[in-house]
Amino acid sequence: MTIPAGLPDRVWVDGRVAAEVSPLDRGLHYGDGLDNPKNAALYVATYAPSGPAEDCAALPDPTDIVAHDRCEWGNRLRGIDTLTGTKGIGAPIAAQGCIINPAPNLYVVAVAWQGVLPTAGADSPCGANAMGDERLRRVYSTVFQIATLGA
Repeated sequence: MTIPAGLPDRVWVDGRVAAEVSPLDRGLHYGDGLDNPKNAALYVATYAPSGPAEDCAALPDPTDIVAHDRCEWGNRLRGIDTLTGTKGIGAPIAAQGCIINPAPNLYVVAVAWQGVLPTAGADSPCGANAMGDERLRRVYSTVFQIATLGA
């Protein structure tokens, strides 16, 4: 996927805008693990939420930031805060989130979903073999590097 220069607020697929990225998303709220860099390795996982939204405030340990962040991201993948006005409009089909740690202090945060029409398969491992037909799998990802200051 190529994002045209000067338009970082949109997700582009096949030369068309596929999604608008809100200021909240640009702040990496769907990848909260990188707002908590000393615990970033605890976030490395695949998130494939199912069922209804969770009450993140009711988690057993309210001081467990990692569990809270995982809960919040699962709810966002479910589309809990995807609204038009006050009406919920849902989430992408079969949305999954992945945080991958390919090298020390390097993290890839990705979201995969099922498209409607087949295209070339995604080159990310996020959501691989979970959509039935790999040509329907779409992935948006970004890379973060966490500095080791003072090391």
